[in-house]
Amino acid sequence: MNGIPLTILEADISFYDPAHPGAQIWIGGCADNIVCTDEYPRRDVEIPGVAQAKKKKIGESHVIEIGNLYLIDASTNPPGVPDIDPDLPYTMVIEWTDEDTGLRAKRTYGAVTLRGQKVTTPNQNLTFDAETMAQEGEVPA
Repeated sequence: MNGIPLTILEADISFYDPAHPGAQIWIGGCADNIVCTDEYPRRDVEIPGVAQAKKKKIGESHVIEIGNLYLIDASTNPPGVPDIDPDLPYTMVIEWTDEDTGLRAKRTYGAVTLRGQKVTTPNQNLTFDAETMAQEGEVPA
């Protein structure tokens, strides 16, 4: 495994249902203390006549830990805490701007699932697993 952590102090987060692209599920989406870990499992590929095996990437997985996630489900009356189904995959978009450099970045995670816990308050610590990630913009060093 190759774990590469990225810490984001504050970001905007959106959730989408993959069955309805472009339709945001919950509003609020402000989060802080986000740690994104990208893991790329590798395996050795033996090549005849070559002394050392090559490493080949065989997949990817991502863990998104959010210190405080503020979300509101506006589809309920009165608006309340979203009911995130841990078995349903979502699309998560994280957008942030680096305060020092002004660089803007955006990561889109696919097949995102909530890791075990239930959302009980509008702001709480949550951990998500994702199968894919695409990035736009520059990630500040």
